[in-house]
Amino acid sequence: MTAPDTAAVRIRRDGAVLVVSIDRPRKRNAINLPVVRGVRAALRSASREAEVRTVVLTGSPVFSAGADIGTYAEGDLAAIATLMDEANAMCDEIADSPVPVIAAVEGVALGGGFECVLACDLVVAAEDARFGLPEVGLGLLPGWGGTQRLTAQVGPRRAKGIVLLGEQLDAATAADLGLVTTVCASGRALAVATAIAERLATRPMRAVAEACRVIDLAPHGRREERAALDRLFATTEAADAIRAFVEKRSSR
Repeated sequence: MTAPDTAAVRIRRDGAVLVVSIDRPRKRNAINLPVVRGVRAALRSASREAEVRTVVLTGSPVFSAGADIGTYAEGDLAAIATLMDEANAMCDEIADSPVPVIAAVEGVALGGGFECVLACDLVVAAEDARFGLPEVGLGLLPGWGGTQRLTAQVGPRRAKGIVLLGEQLDAATAADLGLVTTVCASGRALAVATAIAERLATRPMRAVAEACRVIDLAPHGRREERAALDRLFATTEAADAIRAFVEKRSSR
């Protein structure tokens, strides 16, 4: 069974696609501990269910305005540390998910919301979506893996501009930087992401998982790339796909 909805996260399975939606619209989907735990529970459920082959992470009417600053404002350092620890684990679980995770972004993905997006494998963004990391303006810094993942994806100089200046990126700029895979019409991000997820679900999933993992190791993953390829050659999934390809070619 798929993990049940929480008060902060809604979960729906559509065939092989698990749609995980942050659901705090009055708080612009600000991420608090219930959101973090709801997303983590959904990811664990996806990893256990053989029927689930892709995950779409989204939120409406905006993806997420970031961490719930109310938690910070209370000044309870123990509560803040708990949120930081679990939010880091959530982003790591998104990045390390055995099934690919696709972000579907409407509105804004700021702060911790953008850090979640950075951890995803593919990103679909509405044309009016915006991305940013405003933490330095609060005397803080992105602390859920954001400085590391952003730098790996755009390089240190561009990352410093985004982080230090609190620069917001529109969807087209984010796509030019390689942070967004697909830009679509406003209001269509979830539908487009789901269509991509359904297409991805038809691919050999062991190969998809291995490819995602070794790409994330770049540029230091050459040895593991070869090891992963050796493992794939030994799978029945690859043998069946190769045989089907050869038989189709030979029948022409």
